[in-house]
Amino acid sequence: MASTQINTAMLSGLRQHIVDMVSYAGYRIDGVWHRAEIDTKAVQGNGAVHVTFYVHRAEGSASPATAFRLMNADGQALAMREETIEFAQHMDAVLYRFKFGVSVGETPST
Repeated sequence: MASTQINTAMLSGLRQHIVDMVSYAGYRIDGVWHRAEIDTKAVQGNGAVHVTFYVHRAEGSASPATAFRLMNADGQALAMREETIEFAQHMDAVLYRFKFGVSVGETPST
């Protein structure tokens, strides 16, 4: 069986494509989605892609944020995560990060 080798240039392109696709983020508090602007998005030195944004406490609410998503310019969700993030006392915002690893896995020999 023939094998295909994926080179560094392709992996780098895929990583950069993730960065380029993300336009904004969103988070859910009390069942309501809130829009968040991207703080940073970049390929790290180790090849991981990081996308960060701030999650702000909903005005007049002590409820946690319970879901997070990254969106493209057309409003389509690219990635979503459900997780509960509590706001500590006197904390109005939390920096939230999505981290994507893009690598080539090894196929075990049979």
